[in-house]
Amino acid sequence: MVEVSRALMKGRSAAQQREAVIAGFPTVPAWFRKLFPYSKWGAELNAHITPAFFTWLVGPMQTVEATLSDGSTQQSGVHIERCRYLAESNCAGMSV
Repeated sequence: MVEVSRALMKGRSAAQQREAVIAGFPTVPAWFRKLFPYSKWGAELNAHITPAFFTWLVGPMQTVEATLSDGSTQQSGVHIERCRYLAESNCAGMSV
């Protein structure tokens, strides 16, 4: 992943890098938005399943409480102890 990221960054501005990354992701299907709506339930479910699917990339993580702009809280934060991807790439900009 680090090598792919470096190749993607080479010779491109930040905006061009962002466009290339977005172009590489598939369109989110409607059924996914129904399963994971923009809601407290969807955000909390997403936070709880994230460690099962992304530990291989970023390392150990845990679900934590997040405070929203309206002052309410929910269990939708994900705290990554030490990002393996950033440590191996030596570039925080690659996480964008």
